[in-house]
Amino acid sequence: MATIISVALVFLGCSQQSKTTTNQNIALNDKSQIKVAAYGYLIEKEFNRSTNTLFVSADKDELGVISAKFPNHRIKPATQAEITTDNRIHRVQDKISKEEGVVLEVKQIEIKGQKAEAFAGYFSGAGITFNFAFKRDNGWHIETVSPPMISDP
Repeated sequence: MATIISVALVFLGCSQQSKTTTNQNIALNDKSQIKVAAYGYLIEKEFNRSTNTLFVSADKDELGVISAKFPNHRIKPATQAEITTDNRIHRVQDKISKEEGVVLEVKQIEIKGQKAEAFAGYFSGAGITFNFAFKRDNGWHIETVSPPMISDP
């Protein structure tokens, strides 16, 4: 019998809050810009040809920007996902349709002046995480990304 585990979302606040308007006319604060940049990297590098549903841990404005940037991907809020376990195999699926997918999340955002760091990744049975370094220059841009780190479920 499958055990259903709720997806826990953790959002960390940050003290510095400048706003930048995206090409979708949505003003995003620093934290949101960093999250959108990290999600963009993950989608482009890890899921460019994927047909998986992407359950993204983001607020309404962030989801709007991400969905507009990646119109060929099925992007849903992470709150629509659940993790099921059957015979020690973990799966991410839509709570209603049961369609399988992947959860994307950005955590531990730390802003220090014109630089920032974030920890982000995805889960689809095992976790794949990356450390991101950002620089502020007309918005937040990725400077470096660590190699992927794999964790067991």
